[in-house]
Amino acid sequence: MRDPLVGDTNALGSETLTLAVDLGGTNVRAAAVSPGGEIVARRQLPTRVLAGLDEVLARVAEAVGAVATEAGVATTAPVGVVLPGVLNPATGFLTVAPNLGWRDLPIRDHLRERLGRPVTIGNDVNAGAFGEWRYGAGLGTRDFVYIACGTGVGGGIITDGRLLLGRAGLAGEVGHMVVTLDGPRCRCGGHGCLEAYVGGWAIEAAAQELLDGGIPSSLTDLMAERGEQLSGALINWAAEHDDGLAIEVLARAGRALGFAVASLVHLFNPEVVAIGGGVVSAGPFLLDPMREALDAQLIDGFERELRVVPAALGQDSGLLGAAALARQGS
Repeated sequence: MRDPLVGDTNALGSETLTLAVDLGGTNVRAAAVSPGGEIVARRQLPTRVLAGLDEVLARVAEAVGAVATEAGVATTAPVGVVLPGVLNPATGFLTVAPNLGWRDLPIRDHLRERLGRPVTIGNDVNAGAFGEWRYGAGLGTRDFVYIACGTGVGGGIITDGRLLLGRAGLAGEVGHMVVTLDGPRCRCGGHGCLEAYVGGWAIEAAAQELLDGGIPSSLTDLMAERGEQLSGALINWAAEHDDGLAIEVLARAGRALGFAVASLVHLFNPEVVAIGGGVVSAGPFLLDPMREALDAQLIDGFERELRVVPAALGQDSGLLGAAALARQGS
């Protein structure tokens, strides 16, 4: 049975298709993508990081080969590969990718050799921003900001129709914008970063600190009844059932996100800010305080024609961004 998110190759010329790979620490996801952003074939395989670089490259080649065969992709079609890490798309050099256990690699050269195709590389969250801009929440805009709030917090910025990369391809680290002086310590080593408030790990840590301080909460009984550790899902459930501690933790995260969005709007004057990632499943408990803080911080005039919306592409934003980057670079 065909994946309902996968299109029909019969209506598309194979020479128009581009290949895309979203290489994560757990899975390799590959797709063949049309110029309009339609996924016509897809494959997912375990990454097998612990087996080493050669095995991971073999998994990428296997996934790419499978979708290329299924969709009849031309042998000269480019591949966009995006991954979580510090890398320079212009030089193809990767400095570090902690989730993959890689450091100091000419990763584009390795991929080109293994795949036998033109390869464009990029950071996965920057690619998510590019995908949302080309095919999702930012479609039709020239200036667009994307924030991904998951376990960590990342982002990407489109300004005047171009993905902002910076001198070494490292621009867009919105998770490490400082939103408060002397704030909580972030996993990057700094203090007061947006991620230290809005990252999934940070929300859990804030809730645990209040529980350890003796603040009453239904979370204590909930964890005992379910035999589960504290998690974002439990915090969201508690908030939905009027738990004051959970509501306050999510509101604090939302306010920090609102401050960050206000700063980004003041810097880049976008038409749209899209927010994605698992943390936004908290819904109004996170997003209403965000909007209140944003409204309070914005200078008059910046709010005109500004839209702050949910991201539209879900887990496919990186894949679609990878395809768009490959098409742009070919």
